[in-house]
Amino acid sequence: MVLSKTSKRLGVFVFFDKDSIIDDYVIYLLDSLNDAVNKIIFVSNCNLSKQEIQKLDKYKNIDVNIRENKGLDAGAFKFVYDKYGKDYICEYDELILLNDTFFGPFKPFKQIINEMNKDDIDFWGLTANYDSPDGTKKAIDGYIHSHIQTYFIAYRKSILSSDFFNDYWNKYNINKNNSFETVVNNHESYFTYLLEKEGFKWDTYINLDHYKNDNMKYNYNIYGYSSYTLLKYFNCPFIKRKNFVFNKVDALYINDGMDTSNALKWIKENTDYDINMIYKNIIRLYSPYDIYQSLNLNYIIDKIEKNKKAKTAIIANINDDNAYNLSKLYFDNISICDKYLYTENKELSKSINELTYTDNLYKKIMKLKKELIEKYDYVCFLNLKDENTSFQEIVDSSIIRTLENTINSDSFVNGVIDVFENNIIDILFTPESFHNKNIMNITGANKYKIVKKLNDRTSKNITSNKLIKSFDGLWIRSEVLNNIVQDDITYEELIALFEIFIKNRIYGKMYNRKYIKNDILSLEVICNYCLHSNKAKLSFPNRMTYVDNAGPLRRLFRRIVPLSIRKKLKILFKIENDSI
Repeated sequence: MVLSKTSKRLGVFVFFDKDSIIDDYVIYLLDSLNDAVNKIIFVSNCNLSKQEIQKLDKYKNIDVNIRENKGLDAGAFKFVYDKYGKDYICEYDELILLNDTFFGPFKPFKQIINEMNKDDIDFWGLTANYDSPDGTKKAIDGYIHSHIQTYFIAYRKSILSSDFFNDYWNKYNINKNNSFETVVNNHESYFTYLLEKEGFKWDTYINLDHYKNDNMKYNYNIYGYSSYTLLKYFNCPFIKRKNFVFNKVDALYINDGMDTSNALKWIKENTDYDINMIYKNIIRLYSPYDIYQSLNLNYIIDKIEKNKKAKTAIIANINDDNAYNLSKLYFDNISICDKYLYTENKELSKSINELTYTDNLYKKIMKLKKELIEKYDYVCFLNLKDENTSFQEIVDSSIIRTLENTINSDSFVNGVIDVFENNIIDILFTPESFHNKNIMNITGANKYKIVKKLNDRTSKNITSNKLIKSFDGLWIRSEVLNNIVQDDITYEELIALFEIFIKNRIYGKMYNRKYIKNDILSLEVICNYCLHSNKAKLSFPNRMTYVDNAGPLRRLFRRIVPLSIRKKLKILFKIENDSI
């Protein structure tokens, strides 16, 4: 069935947001859809306030429906079908069913639809999945049939008026298809196949022949792992939201881990799409750690000799002679930052005049918060102390590493400011090291005691009890201080609580160029150790501890790395253990 530019179209837009907020990117989607269709039926699978509904008032041909999130997108269309009926739907030449799970379009829907008009087909979409193995073990035929992915799918009148289509939706049972697994297996991945069996023809806007493999085990979710190449080489008009929260390990199974960050950069440089709409949504909804991983937010700091106009301050917590002696040279070498040096060691403050005594640095920061925000653009926090350990070099090298990667020099600080000014970053942390405490966990016990203590609290102000890392140094935009609130915790507890600082913020890590070279080598050594040791385990995030059995790690490694490469690694590293 061929259509024309004057064909009559109905758009059904399915919306869900866990906070019941209609973000700007949704309005952008609706603007483009509104230009392409004659009528929009907006179905919200979540409650919406009057204020949110008012965002839709500008669309003159829109019906807004609010329902319980039962049966997901398919349940929403079943709702539309039952409410509006076959006769109403068949008034249109084409029904476009889409949802809010992607950013874009990077070219108008109207243009996309007009390009598809000439194709003699019965239904179409933007992308498809091809025959592939069933990971759930619950697919109807034991494998996933080739199907149009249902975040955007268009049905023409030849289908809308058919007995098969209408019988299907009349009989569709939401109660039996009310979970993600059942909806995907019983409808989303199967409906294309059923229509195809009835003789209906389909196609996709993006030519995906490049990715289609006759061996189904090599077919995969193309939009999930090839978004950059789809955008750059295949005229793709969108990027899926879930790409920003894919597990890095899963991504590395197929690509080099740079796909999403490359895609976002391409969108910024080659389209007029405001990527701040993307940031606004993912910052609110997704874990900062997921965003950090998906966008590879690591920065190698370039030294900049010309001073930036930004105003900066350093707030340091120093609680022993050794930490002070190691850091004094760095403080003396910094001239562009105001310095606030504190200690919670009363005796130390008596012997070192530069150190101001406070019994609780966190409370002191709270008292200074307004002043810091008004006076400074960026603030550096340092937590420097001589931890109790049997190896003094562990302490010294850790403190020096923190200082080198935060306040190395004035030109380094200028480089840190430059990263803030040119990226949507709110916090920069020092990188975790690959020596001692992150391998053998010798010095980690006290950090876990801190977390246990915080687990026992019931304070509503503590947003996470998960210890990611006890950060020893960080730079932040001063406005981020508004995120932290008055509570009876210590400064050490504060920096151990990851999400106190980063809730609804984007963070990255900053590297001194000298240290990144060593870290790459250290990582190679650790990977070598992981490959052949029976007492190794990588734990979140990139911490290494000795355990009795490295079996799970080896199984993961075997899954990710092809056999041919594993054999080469054995030769390269002279690995005798055949278990990899």
